[in-house]
Amino acid sequence: MKDLFSLFSQFSKMGAPNQWNQGQLPNMTDMKSIDDYVKQTIQQALNGTDFFSTEQSEREDGVVESKSSKLHYEVIELHHYYIVKIDIPEGYDVDQLKLTLGNCKLYLSGIPNGGTQTITLPEQPFSKQYSAQYKDGVVEVRLLKKTSDSMKDIYIEY
Repeated sequence: MKDLFSLFSQFSKMGAPNQWNQGQLPNMTDMKSIDDYVKQTIQQALNGTDFFSTEQSEREDGVVESKSSKLHYEVIELHHYYIVKIDIPEGYDVDQLKLTLGNCKLYLSGIPNGGTQTITLPEQPFSKQYSAQYKDGVVEVRLLKKTSDSMKDIYIEY
């Protein structure tokens, strides 16, 4: 415990964290600023290449929304399911839309104006239980989460 106090006293001698390194270090109590700092540092190390650009943004309530000119969607994470709500423009034939699941992504093809769109999921869902339905201009895709609490015995061979 004494070592911990001496460590804190060393930090207090260094001044305020925003003064370290000309104020470029993040607020160490705010995870968002730490995350932004790490992304910025990696981006600078990679010569300005933005590997973190995305078509998605996360709202304060945890819902992920699209920010592109393609189809608007929301990814909602529930206890046992991921729900993806995709807004379909008026007059578009939903029969043209094709959904494919793989690699933690939901791929949309046959979208209006041609082309494809990719929706990134938080984790890979269970690939054998899913459903999609169209109602009131919205396609709702329901994907069962994989359960991580299933245990399997591992036998040792000798």
